[in-house]
Amino acid sequence: MKILFVCTGNTCRSAMAEGMLKKMLLEKNLTGIEVSSRGLAASPRFQVPDTVKELMLEENIDISKHQAQKLTEKDAGEADLILVMETWQGVDIIQQFPQAENKTFLLKKYVSESNFSSDLESESFEIYDPIGQSPEIYRFCKEEIKECLIKLLTMIQTDKGLM
Repeated sequence: MKILFVCTGNTCRSAMAEGMLKKMLLEKNLTGIEVSSRGLAASPRFQVPDTVKELMLEENIDISKHQAQKLTEKDAGEADLILVMETWQGVDIIQQFPQAENKTFLLKKYVSESNFSSDLESESFEIYDPIGQSPEIYRFCKEEIKECLIKLLTMIQTDKGLM
Protein backbone atom coordinates (compact mmCIF):
# COMPACT_ATOMS: atom_id res chain seq x y z
CA MET A 1 0.00 0.00 0.00
CA LYS A 2 1.43 3.36 -1.08
CA ILE A 3 -0.11 6.49 0.43
CA LEU A 4 0.82 9.82 -1.16
CA PHE A 5 0.02 13.19 0.43
CA VAL A 6 -0.13 16.14 -1.97
CA CYS A 7 -0.34 19.87 -1.33
CA THR A 8 0.96 22.92 -3.19
CA GLY A 9 4.64 23.33 -2.35
CA ASN A 10 5.40 20.13 -0.37
CA THR A 11 6.97 22.13 2.46
CA CYS A 12 4.13 22.37 4.99
CA ARG A 13 0.93 20.30 4.89
CA SER A 14 1.96 17.24 2.88
CA ALA A 15 5.41 17.16 4.51
CA MET A 16 3.84 17.28 7.99
CA ALA A 17 1.32 14.58 7.04
CA GLU A 18 4.08 12.34 5.71
CA GLY A 19 6.23 12.75 8.82
CA MET A 20 3.40 12.25 11.28
CA LEU A 21 1.88 9.20 9.56
CA LYS A 22 5.29 7.51 9.23
CA LYS A 23 5.82 7.99 12.97
CA MET A 24 2.33 6.71 13.82
CA LEU A 25 2.81 3.59 11.69
CA LEU A 26 6.19 2.94 13.31
CA GLU A 27 4.76 3.36 16.82
CA LYS A 28 1.96 0.88 16.02
CA ASN A 29 4.44 -1.49 14.34
CA LEU A 30 2.36 -1.43 11.14
CA THR A 31 4.33 -2.50 8.09
CA GLY A 32 3.66 -2.79 4.38
CA ILE A 33 2.61 0.84 4.00
CA GLU A 34 4.81 3.33 2.17
CA VAL A 35 4.16 7.00 2.86
CA SER A 36 5.45 9.89 0.78
CA SER A 37 4.52 13.44 -0.16
CA ARG A 38 4.66 15.71 -3.17
CA GLY A 39 3.57 19.18 -4.26
CA LEU A 40 1.82 20.36 -7.38
CA ALA A 41 4.04 23.43 -7.61
CA ALA A 42 7.01 22.14 -5.62
CA SER A 43 10.62 22.92 -6.32
CA PRO A 44 13.78 21.58 -4.65
CA ARG A 45 14.59 25.25 -3.91
CA PHE A 46 11.58 25.47 -1.58
CA GLN A 47 12.58 25.15 2.07
CA VAL A 48 10.51 23.80 4.95
CA PRO A 49 9.60 26.84 7.08
CA ASP A 50 11.29 27.00 10.49
CA THR A 51 7.87 27.05 12.14
CA VAL A 52 7.04 23.68 10.53
CA LYS A 53 10.38 22.21 11.60
CA GLU A 54 9.70 23.36 15.19
CA LEU A 55 6.16 21.98 15.19
CA MET A 56 7.40 18.63 13.94
CA LEU A 57 10.17 18.54 16.56
CA GLU A 58 7.42 18.92 19.18
CA GLU A 59 6.09 15.62 17.77
CA ASN A 60 9.63 14.14 17.89
CA ILE A 61 9.83 14.23 14.10
CA ASP A 62 12.80 15.75 12.31
CA ILE A 63 11.90 16.96 8.81
CA SER A 64 14.83 19.35 8.52
CA LYS A 65 16.23 17.29 5.64
CA HIS A 66 12.91 17.13 3.76
CA GLN A 67 13.27 18.28 0.16
CA ALA A 68 10.20 19.48 -1.73
CA GLN A 69 9.36 17.32 -4.73
CA LYS A 70 6.94 17.97 -7.58
CA LEU A 71 4.24 15.38 -8.29
CA THR A 72 5.02 13.32 -11.39
CA GLU A 73 2.98 10.95 -13.52
CA LYS A 74 5.03 8.09 -12.06
CA ASP A 75 4.14 9.19 -8.50
CA ALA A 76 0.45 9.38 -9.36
CA GLY A 77 0.55 6.02 -11.09
CA GLU A 78 2.37 4.17 -8.32
CA ALA A 79 0.28 5.52 -5.43
CA ASP A 80 -2.62 3.41 -4.19
CA LEU A 81 -4.16 6.36 -2.36
CA ILE A 82 -3.58 10.08 -3.04
CA LEU A 83 -4.73 12.42 -0.28
CA VAL A 84 -4.89 16.15 -1.03
CA MET A 85 -5.48 19.15 1.20
CA GLU A 86 -7.65 21.37 -1.04
CA THR A 87 -10.29 20.74 -3.69
CA TRP A 88 -8.35 22.38 -6.52
CA GLN A 89 -5.41 20.04 -5.90
CA GLY A 90 -7.54 16.95 -6.45
CA VAL A 91 -9.08 18.48 -9.58
CA ASP A 92 -5.63 19.38 -10.90
CA ILE A 93 -4.26 15.88 -10.28
CA ILE A 94 -7.21 14.25 -12.05
CA GLN A 95 -6.88 16.64 -15.01
CA GLN A 96 -3.15 15.92 -15.33
CA PHE A 97 -3.36 12.22 -14.55
CA PRO A 98 -6.84 10.82 -15.32
CA GLN A 99 -5.75 7.38 -14.10
CA ALA A 100 -5.63 8.84 -10.57
CA GLU A 101 -9.34 9.73 -10.47
CA ASN A 102 -10.53 6.76 -8.40
CA LYS A 103 -7.76 7.06 -5.85
CA THR A 104 -7.56 10.82 -5.23
CA PHE A 105 -9.44 12.21 -2.23
CA LEU A 106 -9.50 15.21 0.08
CA LEU A 107 -7.77 13.98 3.24
CA LYS A 108 -10.36 15.46 5.59
CA LYS A 109 -13.24 14.07 3.57
CA TYR A 110 -11.66 10.64 3.15
CA VAL A 111 -11.41 10.13 6.90
CA SER A 112 -14.83 11.59 7.65
CA GLU A 113 -17.30 8.99 8.80
CA SER A 114 -19.96 10.20 6.42
CA ASN A 115 -18.45 9.86 2.97
CA PHE A 116 -15.70 8.08 1.08
CA SER A 117 -16.88 9.17 -2.38
CA SER A 118 -14.48 10.89 -4.73
CA ASP A 119 -16.62 14.05 -4.77
CA LEU A 120 -14.05 16.77 -4.20
CA GLU A 121 -16.46 19.68 -3.96
CA SER A 122 -16.90 20.62 -0.29
CA GLU A 123 -14.81 23.49 1.05
CA SER A 124 -15.52 22.40 4.64
CA PHE A 125 -13.21 19.46 3.98
CA GLU A 126 -10.24 21.61 2.97
CA ILE A 127 -7.05 22.12 4.98
CA TYR A 128 -5.83 25.55 3.99
CA ASP A 129 -2.23 26.48 3.28
CA PRO A 130 -0.55 28.13 6.29
CA ILE A 131 2.41 29.45 4.28
CA GLY A 132 3.35 32.96 5.37
CA GLN A 133 0.80 32.98 8.22
CA SER A 134 1.31 33.26 11.98
CA PRO A 135 2.75 30.37 14.04
CA GLU A 136 -0.76 29.85 15.46
CA ILE A 137 -2.13 29.16 11.97
CA TYR A 138 0.66 26.65 11.32
CA ARG A 139 -0.13 24.95 14.64
CA PHE A 140 -3.85 24.82 13.81
CA CYS A 141 -2.99 23.28 10.43
CA LYS A 142 -0.73 20.67 12.05
CA GLU A 143 -3.43 19.73 14.57
CA GLU A 144 -6.05 19.50 11.84
CA ILE A 145 -3.82 17.13 9.84
CA LYS A 146 -2.93 15.12 12.95
CA GLU A 147 -6.61 14.62 13.77
CA CYS A 148 -7.18 13.31 10.23
CA LEU A 149 -4.18 10.99 10.47
CA ILE A 150 -5.42 9.51 13.74
CA LYS A 151 -8.66 8.62 11.93
CA LEU A 152 -6.70 7.30 8.93
CA LEU A 153 -4.58 5.14 11.25
CA THR A 154 -7.75 3.66 12.76
CA MET A 155 -8.99 2.91 9.24
CA ILE A 156 -5.69 1.21 8.43
CA GLN A 157 -5.80 -0.86 11.61
CA THR A 158 -9.37 -1.98 11.01
CA ASP A 159 -9.19 -2.20 7.20
CA LYS A 160 -12.23 0.09 6.97
CA GLY A 161 -12.52 2.14 3.82
CA LEU A 162 -8.97 1.76 2.61
CA MET A 163 -8.64 1.01 -1.04
